[in-house]
Amino acid sequence: MGCTCIPYTRVPKSSALLTDYLYHFDRVSHFYSGAPFEPASHQSVAGKIAISDDSRRQLASVLTRQNQSFGSGEPTFENIRLLGEPGTVAVVTGQQVGLLTGPVFTLYKALTAVRMARSLNDQGTRAVPVFWLATEDHDLEEVAQAAVFDDEYNLVALRDAGVRPAERSSVGVVQLSAEIIPTLEKLESLLPAGDPRARLMIDLRECYVPGATWGQAFGRFMAKLFSRWGVILLDPLDVEIHKLAKPVYEHALTHAQDLRRRLLERWAELVRSGHHAQVHVTDDSTLLFLPKREFLELCRRNSEVAFAIIRTLAWRFRYMASLVEELSLKEGSHRLARFLRDRALDSGNRTKRGIEFPLEETNQQIAAEIGTVRDLVSRNLRRFVDRGIIKMERRKVIVLNMADLEEQATGAKRASG
Repeated sequence: MGCTCIPYTRVPKSSALLTDYLYHFDRVSHFYSGAPFEPASHQSVAGKIAISDDSRRQLASVLTRQNQSFGSGEPTFENIRLLGEPGTVAVVTGQQVGLLTGPVFTLYKALTAVRMARSLNDQGTRAVPVFWLATEDHDLEEVAQAAVFDDEYNLVALRDAGVRPAERSSVGVVQLSAEIIPTLEKLESLLPAGDPRARLMIDLRECYVPGATWGQAFGRFMAKLFSRWGVILLDPLDVEIHKLAKPVYEHALTHAQDLRRRLLERWAELVRSGHHAQVHVTDDSTLLFLPKREFLELCRRNSEVAFAIIRTLAWRFRYMASLVEELSLKEGSHRLARFLRDRALDSGNRTKRGIEFPLEETNQQIAAEIGTVRDLVSRNLRRFVDRGIIKMERRKVIVLNMADLEEQATGAKRASG
């Protein structure tokens, strides 16, 4: 059977950032710590990793316990022992804990980590493959289904709605329902008969049983597939993992404002370079979340936390009340004019043509920010252009008449919207 390599430039919906990263790394090199296919960059990153011996021992202890529960084999435990020693680095990949492992690239990711760890070992850097189970993800709908081909290459959906212990609980603690039994029977009927199918179904039925959590089932099956190559499985839904990550959480809390600012700057930089933002960040975005049950228990134990939450909620209530008042009095065109006026005053450059500034947000993002809809943003931008208030050059705005824009912003002259 012949194999053909299809470049990602021919794969629908491949982003410019992905294709540049793979085929034109010089265009995006300033966003990354090293080139993806150059061994020297791997060595450079590995040489910068520093972790205390005590942290290594604690991590190795947690990983040993977790991988024992998944049923991993000796190659995995040997790699855990190596990871506990100074000088060992981890090649980390991961994926959401999808039903029956989810998309096929879950398997490719694990195999790639194995190959990269072997390559580093061959170059003299001791490395082990680690697979991060994204059990803290909340999007159950995304991971509760899978699909396989039938005999005529039609995609056939497989699913289990799951049993959630609480609304919006992490996927890793959602339990498989009785629906998993007919789902596995359906899968078996779609696969070619033979010994490989029989062995696969034995493994799947041992792992995917009603009552098992999504994290447990995924981890047990991944151990059966990859433990022979020493893949270490890591489940972040573990209090000991959270304790080890305490310095990271503290930094995220104490430097929240600076981290948001830097994320917004990177967002803008990506857009300016012709790529899309990887995450959408707002001024009130947070890098941390706390499950509802743990949050309520924390409030019961610590009154200072409870009072701080009350103060924050009171501030947000006042802010929302003022926003509702503003939205009820201001038309969309006035809010857009004020948005453009403020942007011109904050970041515009005065030229012979007027005040120029880049419009980095899409019309949809502007609409979300000023409390209207995308069509009204587009319509009012055209109206401002037609009236000679502004000029648009792709995503650059030139304010031709600041006085008229100010009048639009303050409502001195009403424009329908």
